Amino acid sequence: MNTTHKHQLTTITLSDEERQPCEIWTRVMGYHRPMSSFNIGKKGEFHERKYFRESVANGAAQPITTQTGGQNRGARIAA
Repeated sequence: MNTTHKHQLTTITLSDEERQPCEIWTRVMGYHRPMSSFNIGKKGEFHERKYFRESVANGAAQPITTQTGGQNRGARIAA
């Protein structure tokens, strides 16, 4: 028996008072730290890093891109 379910999409809108900052953590020297604790130079270095995925077939690092062309997920290395 085939049944179809209709789902209604609900858009959630938050006011500025309801929003909260998202804290980004990254792995540095073997442990995790929040980016908010970085100095300006370390924050700049973090934003210059590139994502990569190790290719099992040929052993070369391959950049990871999303459908929109941006980089997303995977290990990060300094450029």
